[in-house]
Order: sequence, then C-alpha cells, then structure tokens
Amino acid sequence: MSSIWLWGEDLQLKEGNGLTTYYYCYICERLKKTQELSIMSNRRFIMLTHLIEDYNMDKATGLLKKYSKTVLTQLTIEDYPAKKLLIWSHNFDTFKQLLVQWVIYCHIAFFQFENIYFCQLLFFIYPGLKKYLPKASKIIYSWVIKVFKTQKGKLRKELKNACSIISISFDL
Repeated sequence: MSSIWLWGEDLQLKEGNGLTTYYYCYICERLKKTQELSIMSNRRFIMLTHLIEDYNMDKATGLLKKYSKTVLTQLTIEDYPAKKLLIWSHNFDTFKQLLVQWVIYCHIAFFQFENIYFCQLLFFIYPGLKKYLPKASKIIYSWVIKVFKTQKGKLRKELKNACSIISISFDL
C-alpha cells in the first residue's frame, strides 16, 4: 500500500455528467490549508510529491519528518465529521446499488430492512446512515423493481440488436 493513503483518501464529486476524483489530504485539512490536488492520470506521483515537498514525508516509511507526533499524528476521515458526511452523501448512489445487489443475489427478504437488529448493525457501522436508510421495506422493493426494469430494457435491446438467431428454452 502506498504511503499516500496514510495521509489522505480519494473524494469523488459529481461535476456535470461525470465524477471528478480528488485527493483529500488530511494534513491540509488539519492545518486549514486549501485542498488543491485534483487527481489526474499520474495522481500517485502528484500526491506523493505533495506530501514529500510540503510536509517532508519520508518516502520509505510514510512518516512526516517535519512534525512531531504530538503536533500531527496519522489522521483519518473520522477526525472530520462534516467531511465524512460530505463523502457519504456523494457515495449514496453507490451504496444504494450495492445494497440492491446484495438483496437480489442473496435473496434477502424486503422486511429484513425493518428488523431492528439489522438497523442497529448498520447504524453501528455508520451512524449517519439513519438519514439515508429507508425505514419501509416498500422503498427497497421499489429500488429492486427499478433495477429489474432497467436491466430488462438493456436485455431487450441486446436481444434486438443480436446478429444471430437466438433460441431460448426452459426446463421447468
């Protein structure tokens, strides 16, 4: 693992029709500096250079030579609850997609989302999820149906555009 991930993480923000990924530097945040590093094709080099030049990071160990342990320790996004919420809100669509996949592929009953023990588990992992997790199983059902209809439409287009004859048989 590269030492750049000890001192920051990727932050994806929706801009226009696509996502732009930035390197979120925990040190810059702690020192109240502006976050300026846009991730590009050579992003690791840029982030590594930033940490080495601006914070005198040892490339081999990933430790900062410029700051004592009492002034600056290894930071995590947990140190910044407001930023954590910002990152989570931008990743909600991904969470929703993964949740629907889990429900479909693992044959999870919709009413399980109303189960208090399941909710307690999720809220333990991330308390901010209370704001996003549906309380009624009907919402999860509607998410699954929406994905089903989307996939059904894609399959129809694929079959319609097929260059060969397709035979479908069932062994019921």
